[in-house]
Amino acid sequence: MRFFIIFMLMCSVAQADVYVTYDNKTNEVIDFAPDLDLVMQKGWTREALKGDLIDYPLSHHATYYKYKDGRFIMNVKKMSDEAIAEEAAKALIEEEALIQKRIRKLAIQELKNEGVTFKHVKED
Repeated sequence: MRFFIIFMLMCSVAQADVYVTYDNKTNEVIDFAPDLDLVMQKGWTREALKGDLIDYPLSHHATYYKYKDGRFIMNVKKMSDEAIAEEAAKALIEEEALIQKRIRKLAIQELKNEGVTFKHVKED
């Protein structure tokens, strides 16, 4: 019984560190993890934080934050830029689909004008 109490005290006192790695100039978070498996690059800083990942509730992935003065600050500009880029990519895909549809329709019509008969091709 005594061993169990000592063991429980040791477990409650021992807290693992988590590590935040961020860019020195921009303060953008590069990594936030319980281990040191990230290879450091020039211009990055790594700080050990007491506790576990669950002690630092972030509403988004850690790379959407900046780390400054011991606090995580949401990087709204990065999130906005990514949302704009995502919308542009979706619009581009839709435009390319329209172009492909038109090219297909024109190609089918040209071939019909040349006398080609289609048995299996469906016109959209």
